[in-house]
Amino acid sequence: MSEAYLEGNLTLLHNMPFAKNLSIDGQGRYSSYNTFGSTYNWKAGINWQPTRDVAFRGTLGTSFRQPSVSELYGGTLMSYNGANDPCDMTQITSYGSRQAAVMANCMKQGINPNTFQQAGSGQVPTLNGGNSKLRPEIGRTYTFGATFTPHWVPGLSTSASFWHYRVSDTISALSTQYVLDGCYTGSSPTMCQNVTRLSSGQISTVSALNANLGALTTSGVDWDLSYRFRVSDADWFMVENNFQRLVSYKQQAIPGGEHYNYLGSITYQAQGTSNPTVRDYASLTWHHNNFSVTYMMQYISGMHWNDGTYTIYKSDGYGRVKTPAMVLQDLTFNYNLKRWNFQFEVQNLADKQPPFLVNAASNSNDSTYGGWYAGRSFLLQAGMNF
Repeated sequence: MSEAYLEGNLTLLHNMPFAKNLSIDGQGRYSSYNTFGSTYNWKAGINWQPTRDVAFRGTLGTSFRQPSVSELYGGTLMSYNGANDPCDMTQITSYGSRQAAVMANCMKQGINPNTFQQAGSGQVPTLNGGNSKLRPEIGRTYTFGATFTPHWVPGLSTSASFWHYRVSDTISALSTQYVLDGCYTGSSPTMCQNVTRLSSGQISTVSALNANLGALTTSGVDWDLSYRFRVSDADWFMVENNFQRLVSYKQQAIPGGEHYNYLGSITYQAQGTSNPTVRDYASLTWHHNNFSVTYMMQYISGMHWNDGTYTIYKSDGYGRVKTPAMVLQDLTFNYNLKRWNFQFEVQNLADKQPPFLVNAASNSNDSTYGGWYAGRSFLLQAGMNF
């Protein structure tokens, strides 16, 4: 691999009326690979500060990610992923308007969904591994934002940004449930070539190797606030908040396929993803000389359940179809004694448990609710500065 990189910055106006600063910057990178050929990526930005208190910024750029060695050449492994056989007598009733198509496709393979029961307790043997034919991911990004730091309110800073990402040829493996649903609902008939069954009708394997999937398009708004104020010679407070609002999240599972809307939904079963509409992280810290205490709160909005291709509803025969909004709270105490620092932390202050989600591995979503699993816990540590 060989690369060449160039960047520059140009100030157009400085300390002028309505332009305390106006500048543009650009970056370019040329990369040549012996496996993927060559690519050129760039980024351009503009920064405008009309007054000392307000600044605006905007960026536009492209990106490129080559597959890793493990994504390309990793060995094929058998994994028992959480998934339900569409032909199972209890699962087929959950497909709503798609049930007739599932029934017909199962019967074509000699399986009667009226009597057939899946073995494996919601787990399906799945082949995962590398793919030497992978192509790089290609992305395009633009962001716009503003920062407000009023000089008449010392210690206050707030900023807001709108961002938009689009990534093509995303590298990942299809979920086991997507392969099965695509085959038996008829939405992606080519998925059937990835499913093999035993003479008994039970699933032998589902093949879900790494692949270049379709495009991912997502956008959102972030708002940050930081305010530090002193109330006495020995005491001061810090308030910080990060608010994230997801505006859109659409993804293709296969190139040229349907764009699935995953905004505000959580995918159940193994390999699931979550896309809450709102996340918020807030903290309040009180400092008194060498002592401080910090209260931290994390909020995640509720999400609708999605099987990877379809958002489920109670009318489909499900009892639960959503996870509730969740709040996680922590409390941290710090004390500095010369070169020593002592910290005592209470994690998950309210002893919240992760919300239930259909998942053969943990009955929840590990990547989203990992901080809840241990319940209330305590941490004590000491450190020394050298």
